[in-house]
Amino acid sequence: MAEIGVKEYLLQREPILMVDRLLEVSEKECVTSLEIKPGNFFVDQDGMFCEAGVIEHIAQSCSVLVGWNARRRGEDAAIGYIGEVKKCVFGNPPAVGSVLTTHVKFISEAMGVTLAAAETCCGDSQIATCKLKISL
Repeated sequence: MAEIGVKEYLLQREPILMVDRLLEVSEKECVTSLEIKPGNFFVDQDGMFCEAGVIEHIAQSCSVLVGWNARRRGEDAAIGYIGEVKKCVFGNPPAVGSVLTTHVKFISEAMGVTLAAAETCCGDSQIATCKLKISL
């Protein structure tokens, strides 16, 4: 599948935009990416992308999927709020110049709350997994 622009699906803009590209998408799953550039809001003094940045990247990846589904239905991009982040496991932090690839899967939805699972990799290394509850 060809890359799809993400700005039409996200409310975030620079300097807090943490998704560059939508690589794959279906109703319940998507794959996004982010190239970590110098000066990124979540890069620390050692040039490493911090865990909060990874969580923000994952949350925005979820938002891309929510927005894509809304547009597919002919609606404006939906606004969602993270209700909970749990079961986070982090590996080594990625450095400036790295490209993150995140796979998001919507597991279930009830009463306006969606449970999502995410895995973020940098090259062949898994750097994070977590589950999120998103309220729409």
